[in-house]
Amino acid sequence: FEINAGLSLELTNLIQGSIWGGYLEQKPDDPSLVKLKGPSFGASIDWNVTPLTTIGLRGQRTVEDSQFL
Repeated sequence: FEINAGLSLELTNLIQGSIWGGYLEQKPDDPSLVKLKGPSFGASIDWNVTPLTTIGLRGQRTVEDSQFL
């Protein structure tokens, strides 16, 4: 599970962003795998270069499942 809270910001009329933080925990079904728990966080920013063009940057700490064949 993961729970977060954050803020959305309008830095200028052309730049908007958001930041968030919280807690995540993952308990795998396989007991040989490591349990993961700790802070979760991230941020994003969007720059509206023109009315038709937006440049964005995003980063976050997350957990993704892997698939072994």
